[in-house]
Amino acid sequence: DIDITKDGWRGKEHHVEFFCKKADRWFDCYIFYQEWLDGSAVRMILGTDITEKKRLIKEIARKIKQLKQLIEKETEIRKQTEKMLEHQSKLASLGEVMGAIAHQWKQPLNYIALIIQDVQESFARQELTEEKMTNAVHLTMQQLQFLSNTIDDFRSFVRMQHQDKRFDVFKAIHKIVSMFSAILKEQHINIELFGQMGKYLINGNENDIKHVILNLINNAKDAICSSRRNGNMPIDEVGIIEITLEKSDYNIIITVSDNGGGIPDDIINSVFDPYFTTKYEGTGIGLYICKNLVEQSFGGSISVVNGNRGAVFTIKIPLENDMLF
Repeated sequence: DIDITKDGWRGKEHHVEFFCKKADRWFDCYIFYQEWLDGSAVRMILGTDITEKKRLIKEIARKIKQLKQLIEKETEIRKQTEKMLEHQSKLASLGEVMGAIAHQWKQPLNYIALIIQDVQESFARQELTEEKMTNAVHLTMQQLQFLSNTIDDFRSFVRMQHQDKRFDVFKAIHKIVSMFSAILKEQHINIELFGQMGKYLINGNENDIKHVILNLINNAKDAICSSRRNGNMPIDEVGIIEITLEKSDYNIIITVSDNGGGIPDDIINSVFDPYFTTKYEGTGIGLYICKNLVEQSFGGSISVVNGNRGAVFTIKIPLENDMLF
């Protein structure tokens, strides 16, 4: 009740929401006080049925909850799919590396066989001196050390666990280039690396950058071979893959270019999409994985344009990445 003999009652108002069990309805009541003609205080109540509004709010809340659960489920599925794709891509790269190692081992194994044969023949002719034997052992150990280093590189590449450390990007890429240069040369393709050892140090997973570069090398090789098959490039023309490292004020920049003729303009914007491929037996996950690794492992970016001779892929890794170590 309002005592009109006291100040403060004029202008008083408040809102109340209540549920009427008898009517099974929700109401929003606006209550305020007004001075009547005789000077008395009158309580005014304006009620609005908000049952439908309450029902809609409840329904929207339920839909939002369902949508949130669906988003969380789809996000988890996407994460698992990306992990599976990355693993699948690494297994494909593993096959490439095994092929490169088998190729690299041929020459030193043949050399060791020749050394042993020479020692055997020298012994049969009684010409095996201590000096000749020492030299043979030294040469054999050199070749065995090369084989051991190749195995170490292979073991490092296939190690799947994520190990962040400070590493030299040029040195990491040089290992991949050295591993595949002989195989590429057999296909009449030269690969060149430009940069400087010890200048491009970043923090991250070294294997991730190796994996990216290997995918881009394979793409360049496939483009060159395809261009030859299609008659767009003379069979006897030397294929060229160039990898260049530069350092700007804000980024380490890696460019991988080739003379394979480039990517058609109508699909160049789709090459990083998952499962997009123009190759007969392609999976369409190689460049997609490259993009994920560059962005997620190094906070960088990867793009592609057509140059004068072929595709030019550019990777930018922020120098802030180096400060994280």
